[in-house]
This record gives sequence, C-alpha cells and structure tokens, in this order.
Amino acid sequence: MAETGVSVFDTEFLRFEPDQPVGVPEGFLEISTRLGATQVLVMSVEPVAEATSARSGASRGPPVS
Repeated sequence: MAETGVSVFDTEFLRFEPDQPVGVPEGFLEISTRLGATQVLVMSVEPVAEATSARSGASRGPPVS
C-alpha cells in the first residue's frame, strides 16, 4: 500500500459482548500493524469496564511492528 500513497489510520472494529467469544481474533493486531494502522475501533457492551480491558489485552501495551 505504501506505493499507492494510501495510508490506514484505524482498523474496525472489535465488538465485545458478554455472550460472544473472549479476546481479539487471531492475527487481527498483526495485520493491522502491517497495514500501518495506529488505532483500533472497539465497541463494548460489557457491563463491567474491566471486562473490556481484559478482552482487549489492554495490559499488553501497543503492538510492536
């Protein structure tokens, strides 16, 4: 994509719900990083804020390119 001049700002989106599988889909962050995305749009309907953080892996920090 670099040669086209098109850049990727964010990847969309992760939807976290109590009755859905836990976590970020395998390869999602790696592909987002390879595309140059610096943000991920997340929508959560988890009733407890800590559950969203746990699902997103927020404690891991940003992906390494």
